[in-house]
Amino acid sequence: DDHVNETGDVQIHLGSKRICTSPVSFTWSSLYEFMTRQLVIGRVYAPGYWISALLITFASQLGFWAGLIGGAALLANGNSIGYWLLGFATLLYATSIARGAIRQSMGRLASLRWRTARRARRFDVFAGPLTGLFLTFIFARSAFGRRIVWRNVGYHIGPTGRIQLLGRRITQSIWSREEGTSQEVVANKDSGLPTVRNKSA
Repeated sequence: DDHVNETGDVQIHLGSKRICTSPVSFTWSSLYEFMTRQLVIGRVYAPGYWISALLITFASQLGFWAGLIGGAALLANGNSIGYWLLGFATLLYATSIARGAIRQSMGRLASLRWRTARRARRFDVFAGPLTGLFLTFIFARSAFGRRIVWRNVGYHIGPTGRIQLLGRRITQSIWSREEGTSQEVVANKDSGLPTVRNKSA
């Protein structure tokens, strides 16, 4: 999300070994802001991938919680089908644990602080249903709007993908910038890197 490509003719390849967990200190609000920004950017620039991830997330959460709650309710009423639903929910949870273990094994090879983040590692591996609910909420939030915030600076992604700089956030709805002007981020034709320029409002 730090690179602006106007022409769309640049392909970026990311090796599988570049994807791993990394230690970072987040509050719930900063994590919400970070994930919302990433998913809004994904919805605008890669809608196909965003929709696929949305459907997978919603389906997995619906399957787990429906199996868990529905299975318990059926068993409470003496219906043996509840065992099948609980078994399905257990299978989804085991899959979540396996994915978390794989993520942490990759982080073990790449992060020097891996051994000191024991509580975070356990949370990542075993709290999949809770983090899945949080992700589902963020997905729902990212389905609306085009405003993102990075380091307390607001940006608006236009219909064509052009990014307009709103300014530094003062409150949740007020942004500081010079009256009558705005700024936009465009790609430098020589370097391809983002460049900020002023334009008339």
